[in-house]
Amino acid sequence: DITTTRFGIRTIWGIPAAITVALVLPAVIQTVSHPEHTFTFWVSTEIYTYCLWMAWWYNPLDPHFTGSTTNLGSTVYCLPLTGDGGVTANGAICLNEEQITCSIAFLVILGVTIVLYLPHRVILPCMVYYKCLKGKGLVWWRSVQKLESETGTFHYTYKPSGRLSFAREEFMYVGEVDGKGRPHGEGVWYDTSFHGECLRGQWIHGRPQ
Repeated sequence: DITTTRFGIRTIWGIPAAITVALVLPAVIQTVSHPEHTFTFWVSTEIYTYCLWMAWWYNPLDPHFTGSTTNLGSTVYCLPLTGDGGVTANGAICLNEEQITCSIAFLVILGVTIVLYLPHRVILPCMVYYKCLKGKGLVWWRSVQKLESETGTFHYTYKPSGRLSFAREEFMYVGEVDGKGRPHGEGVWYDTSFHGECLRGQWIHGRPQ
């Protein structure tokens, strides 16, 4: 019986709240600094936090039938799994009011996370890949800004994840160009972003050979 009820700390919310902050803080830091792969990080963090709070409010001594009351005064609700109406602990899945509130909050937060990341991580990358967003539109979306550089060197800063992100990275090309300013001939390209490339060799009108 390793539960919060046994140790008498079930009503001390500061303990799970502090652990929640410790779980969420790394996700926030990574989102600000390197947002490329934060979706799975956030989902896993939300799942861990949900399990933490569900375990915190769990009490094996709570009655296992709908309408009963826990030792904290909350109502128990059960989903019967057998024909006995869920009277026994093995015949139903039972949650108290705190666990139900926790489950609703988890589903809402998970839904918001998916809604926020779908346009940013799925729709927009597909638009870029299939060239639905290109030219000035792509330059605006990635907030491309030219930096001062020597002749023959093209140095820029940009947001790899678009205007909704915080981090900026740099890319540079040193070498020959064509009449439109695109890499053409011998040249070197490097990009400091998470998925950035370092390329050296021949270029043909903006594309590596």
